[in-house]
Amino acid sequence: MNVDEIFTDWGTAVRRAIGKQPLDKGGWSMFASFAGGYDNATPITHARLRGNGPRAGNGWPVAPVLETLRDAWMETEDSEMRYDISRKIQAQAMVDVPYLPLGSYFQPVAYRADLTDMKKGLIQFTGVRRAA
Repeated sequence: MNVDEIFTDWGTAVRRAIGKQPLDKGGWSMFASFAGGYDNATPITHARLRGNGPRAGNGWPVAPVLETLRDAWMETEDSEMRYDISRKIQAQAMVDVPYLPLGSYFQPVAYRADLTDMKKGLIQFTGVRRAA
């Protein structure tokens, strides 16, 4: 892999990332990003697990089977069927490879000792109070 490390502002990076120019015209062939756990919690919210071409994320993967399975997951409310469809989506993602997960991370969080009722996971301050 040839890496062209560029330091730029976010707006310029986004414009370049969504561009479809060839490499010699400032285009790209790999885009590294990240997403939080909640973003990837379901096939509906998992933006990288798409195969709808021009409307998909960076790389614009075309994966009609993956999209059909995603639609089926969205259309059913039966949890057992969703579980079965989820397994099929995972298997199909290994065939279509719409993105490459390169790792995971854990973001440690610290709060003041006198706060109570802090929620675990996504930072939420609803219901938080000082200890008596």
